[in-house]
Amino acid sequence: MPRKTFSPTPFDHEALKVTGSFAEPVILIDAKGAIIETNSKFADLFGKKPLELVGAIAWEAASSNICDPNVAGAWKEQVKEVLESRKQLIFEYEQDGKFLQVKIYPVISAEDTITRMFVVIDDITGKKSPAHSRHHELAFKEILEALPGFVFIMDAEGYLIGWNNYTKDVIIGPQEIELPDASAFAYLHPDDRNLVMRKFQAVIEFGTEQVVDARVQQYDCEDYLLLMVTGRKILIEGEACVLGIGIDMTERNLYENTLNAQKTRFSQALEAAHAGVWEWNINTGENIWSDEMWSFYDLERGDEKPSFDLWSKTLHPEDRESSIRSVSEAARNESELTLEYRVCMRDGSTRWLMARGKPVFDNLGHAASYIGTVIDITERKELSEQLRVSESKYRSLFENIPKGIAYCRMIYEKGVAPDFIFLDANAAFERITGFVDVIGKRISDLFPGIQKTHEKLFRIYEEVARTGKSNQLEYYVEPLNQWHSISVASPEKGYFIAIFDVITEQKNSEIEILKDKAKLEAALASMTDAVLFSDTEGRFIDFNEAFATFHRFKNKEECAKTFAEHPELLEVFMENGERASADQWPVSRALRGETATNAVYTLRRKDTGETWSGSYGFAPILDANGKIVGSVVTGRDVTEQKLTENALRESEFKFRSIFDHAPVAIGIGDIIQNRLFEVNSSWLRFFGYSRQEVIGRTLANLRLFSSIEDYKMLVRIFREEGRIVNRHVLLRKKSGEVMNIIFSAENITFAGRPSVLVMMMDITHRIRAEEEQEKLQAQLLQSQKMELIGQLAGGIAHDFNNVLAVILGNTELLLEQVAKSSPLVDYINDIHKSAIRSIDLTRQLLAFARKQTAQPIVLSMNSEVENLLPMLRRLIGESIRILWHPDSCDNFVRTDPSQLDQILTNLSVNARDAIKDSGTITIETGTVHIGQKECTDGHPCQSPGDYVRLSVTDSGSGIDKNTLPHIFEPFFTTKEIGKGTGLGLSTVYGIIKQNNGYLECRTEQGKGTTFSIYLPRHDEPKGIRAHEISAPTQQQTSDLTILLVEDEPQLLNLTRRVLENKGFTVLTALDADTAVSLAENHSNHIDLLVTDITLPKMNGVQLGNHIIANNKNMKVLYMSGYSVDTINHAESGEESNNFILKPFTIKDFLAAVYRSLNQPAVPPVEKRVK
Repeated sequence: MPRKTFSPTPFDHEALKVTGSFAEPVILIDAKGAIIETNSKFADLFGKKPLELVGAIAWEAASSNICDPNVAGAWKEQVKEVLESRKQLIFEYEQDGKFLQVKIYPVISAEDTITRMFVVIDDITGKKSPAHSRHHELAFKEILEALPGFVFIMDAEGYLIGWNNYTKDVIIGPQEIELPDASAFAYLHPDDRNLVMRKFQAVIEFGTEQVVDARVQQYDCEDYLLLMVTGRKILIEGEACVLGIGIDMTERNLYENTLNAQKTRFSQALEAAHAGVWEWNINTGENIWSDEMWSFYDLERGDEKPSFDLWSKTLHPEDRESSIRSVSEAARNESELTLEYRVCMRDGSTRWLMARGKPVFDNLGHAASYIGTVIDITERKELSEQLRVSESKYRSLFENIPKGIAYCRMIYEKGVAPDFIFLDANAAFERITGFVDVIGKRISDLFPGIQKTHEKLFRIYEEVARTGKSNQLEYYVEPLNQWHSISVASPEKGYFIAIFDVITEQKNSEIEILKDKAKLEAALASMTDAVLFSDTEGRFIDFNEAFATFHRFKNKEECAKTFAEHPELLEVFMENGERASADQWPVSRALRGETATNAVYTLRRKDTGETWSGSYGFAPILDANGKIVGSVVTGRDVTEQKLTENALRESEFKFRSIFDHAPVAIGIGDIIQNRLFEVNSSWLRFFGYSRQEVIGRTLANLRLFSSIEDYKMLVRIFREEGRIVNRHVLLRKKSGEVMNIIFSAENITFAGRPSVLVMMMDITHRIRAEEEQEKLQAQLLQSQKMELIGQLAGGIAHDFNNVLAVILGNTELLLEQVAKSSPLVDYINDIHKSAIRSIDLTRQLLAFARKQTAQPIVLSMNSEVENLLPMLRRLIGESIRILWHPDSCDNFVRTDPSQLDQILTNLSVNARDAIKDSGTITIETGTVHIGQKECTDGHPCQSPGDYVRLSVTDSGSGIDKNTLPHIFEPFFTTKEIGKGTGLGLSTVYGIIKQNNGYLECRTEQGKGTTFSIYLPRHDEPKGIRAHEISAPTQQQTSDLTILLVEDEPQLLNLTRRVLENKGFTVLTALDADTAVSLAENHSNHIDLLVTDITLPKMNGVQLGNHIIANNKNMKVLYMSGYSVDTINHAESGEESNNFILKPFTIKDFLAAVYRSLNQPAVPPVEKRVK
């Protein structure tokens, strides 16, 4: 038999002692089945000693002696199942006519693993005999049927094959059912079926015990029972089945729900009460704390485990020893615990807590643990301490108050007059009355017969104690020869408090005062001022009729007789408008020792609402010893006086308001020394000074005057005329800025002294506005002059263009008719060249006048600049050089040549004016590509693409930062009036925007300025040129009719001859009316209308629209020197195929005619114009 060697553990040695005590064969094996320990009973089965079996594999040893090899193999499987299920396992087998039962018990180590198993073998042969088995079977059946629980057997398909009577009575019912037709799952709640089916399937497949809660319907009602069902795998005739045992959990579930609800309510109650819950195991020292406990002790949950030591550390040092001792005594006596103590918080503060605990007893009746609560009683402790302090204060007041106080209880006995007993009395009471040790004694014992001798006083005491209504009286106590002021009140029924004060001296004073009453009444009656005499309690000893009248009583008899009555009738207000309390009234103040001669109050009768003002005088009345024994008060009606003062005050307020908020600067000064003693806020704002810098100084000291002459002039005028009215002077702010001021001054009397009132109005903005208006007026006049000059220039150019057109046409006709060898050719060519040069002059003249019709074409930037340079040099003058730096590549843009000329002209003139004497103007061209990043980064070109740049740079003085933002504004100019219109750069800006371009200005003062123009780059034009247009043949032109309209006769004859020479049929008209007549006579036979745009009565565009109505296929060719009243071809977005600009050559004229004839018919012009 193979053996395994190992070293036994301490547990193995202890297990040896256990196995030896068993009467059955027992072995201890490890997880691999090796025998570690065995008792002698097991060794006897092998005929060996126990040590001889140690190390052998259990099932191998068994197969060699106590079971056959097949059964021994099952041992191995059973051990494996125990290791997996971690539960005990029992199996049986038969060997040599004996029935043996094997029980395997796993041992769980501290590491939660199975390292050892006990195996116990029991001979159950006797229990397996038929008679025994039958006996046990019957007994088991009886027990099974008697069980109050649910027992059933279910096959692998889920059908019931057996059940006990309890199951039938409660669930299945009395009806007979055929097996196996009863499905176990049919009785389950639908929501629970799938879970139970999975659990029981696991029992069948894996043999593991399953426990599940399920709801089962009762047969006789719709209610469900909640069962805890345990399923185990059993074999019946070799078939796997499930033995189910159900325990009714319905009531238990209800109990648990109720218990949970109670726990929830208990938790909520604890939370609402802000109570913490604790539990302390006395034997183990273990503590359990609720969340609230940690906050009570200002501890972080999880830092430490709750313990007695942790609790004691939080205690205040002064409470620690006594608290621990109280807890120990309670535990020792097994008694309830109530403890109040302080705990120290982390922020240094202290909180009061109260802990309550009750012992929990074990089965032997000993206290095993304590459970209790903790609440925060800090506020209660603080309130208790405040009450203690307050009680101490009142006790101190009670003992030390100079008035006598006695607290008594009335005593009523049958057949005996009422009596009272002293419950408490202060020292002053004993001093005043002479009674000592009165507490606990009856008044009848201290003062026999008092009920009769002082019946009135005794009756008042009894009435106050009975009714609770307070009373106050003055009483003469004959035995003591004293006058007492007695106040009686009742805190509760049957009790009263009496407060005594000796007023003998006051009463004597009153008697003395009353002796002189006759004299006083005569004096008082003669006084017009209100007069009042009072005692120390505010009772009126005497007053005159004026006092009653002053307080709005009809007569002296109706007047209130005590000061205490007046607050019910009158409201009194102090001078500040606040309501005066009773202790602020004249009588109260006099009795406190105050004296006044003119204390003003406002009074209002509550019953009538009448209001008036009174001036009071008051003083205390003193006896020979200087003690206050009363008061005297006088009053006078000052209502009219107060109204006058209020009106004056309101007037002063209005003046001050006007003075402070006036929009003009106002100052008031001493007329002798001229020093300012008052200025308003506008004055300070105007000149930028603070009030401290101004008051006490003169205008001269402040150096306000920009000119000393202005100051002298104002002084002279004021001395001569006594005033200054609206003088315009220049004054200087503190910052040095000069203001235009309208200055006025007047003699006044202010606060009783002669003064001077100075008023200043700032008109700086008005002066600037007037200057700006004059400047704008001058610019407008200049602009109007330029407009007139432009109109004149345009008119001259227009007429001159007609003359040039005639000269050019006739010279070309002459050149065609004169032989090339003729000496006249040179003369004619000179005339022709001169006329061509004159075309440039008229174009420049039109550009200057801005009358040139905008005709955008694709042109070369370099060529246009070069053509304009001669004119620019004449314009700029010889003292300034023009440098020309063209781009190496010829670049093209689409614009009107005259507009480009105007841009260059305006920028060049601006550059010339910036240079003034001598310098340099540099003109450059170039090509740039602008990407999206440059646009985003602030480049003047806001759209990406290719641009042609034209830059004009001067060596002038540059533009300052204040002027730069305004340079493109219309009419803005830095030049003197008459020397600039302010339209140059604004015109450039407008042209650039019109042509989808951008403008940039870079300048540096002292070094010059560069204006850069960016226009979109265009490809070189590749359109059809004039000579490429196929001209009609002579046969074709003879079939074409042209209506020619021109108001210049010479030009009309020239163009007629040119067209007729080419074979056209030509109809001519000098005005629009003639042209209309001809068109009507040749309706639908006119192929082309050639007309001047500028015609009397009807312009050429209107004429074309009129004639096209009757000649649908007619083409139109317009001629013009300039046009301000008709269409702008550049705006139409079309090339000028139906337009020709005067003057023109015959070649250009014929090219335009052929181009127009080759174009399709077009609608009237105004339909194409924006």
